[in-house]
Amino acid sequence: MGVYEKSADNTRVITFKDGQLYSMRTGGGKFQVYPYAKDQFFFDDDAVTLEFNRDKKGEIESVTLKSTRRPEVWLKTDKPLPVVTEIKMDPTVFAGYIGKYELAPEFYISIFSEDEIMYTQATGQQKIELVATDKNKFTLKDTDIKLTMNVSDTGTVESLTLHQNGDHPAKKVE
Repeated sequence: MGVYEKSADNTRVITFKDGQLYSMRTGGGKFQVYPYAKDQFFFDDDAVTLEFNRDKKGEIESVTLKSTRRPEVWLKTDKPLPVVTEIKMDPTVFAGYIGKYELAPEFYISIFSEDEIMYTQATGQQKIELVATDKNKFTLKDTDIKLTMNVSDTGTVESLTLHQNGDHPAKKVE
């Protein structure tokens, strides 16, 4: 388990929960990986593998991602695993965030709730539960993707910013 870096702004977090190993890349989702040999794992429905590399002492020093492209080596860091601290969102505050936001022409991010659970859904994608981390900040559950709701001085929600491999503003259109 740990945080691995390919570059300063490109990390891969490997976690273990309930007997299962997971991998999550900067700006991406959390995926299960399955063992097929000692220190070797594969992603479900994909021709991608992870192989843990050990030093002479037997300690994991890196992980190699192998796919149809050139192998990528990610070095283990001493950085702590990221922690998402959920807060209780006031339903009246969240109600102001509900709507449709235009990220690009014909590509929208919708914010909505079902059965008192907050969700987001981008055009052509599955809905993902939102985890409130501050009054106007959210993390998409089991991802390294974040949203900031941008509110004017008068309290009107004007836009959101998608934080995924950069910052991407989206104007509220509905």
